[in-house]
Amino acid sequence: MLETLREWNPWWAQGRVPENKKQRPRPGILDDLHRLVEAREIILVNGVRRSGKSTLIYQLIDRL
Repeated sequence: MLETLREWNPWWAQGRVPENKKQRPRPGILDDLHRLVEAREIILVNGVRRSGKSTLIYQLIDRL
């Protein structure tokens, strides 16, 4: 199981999210999410398909 998690999360070993996962930056939204994470709030990111939810989370992971 741990090996599968390492495979799915390459930033664990590399220390950063691959550039192809981050795409176009959204600093305003990212700043808001980062404040919520620091406040230890539960965050739900929802939206229509292909709206950039995963990209936003990858950007947040990279910032953390």
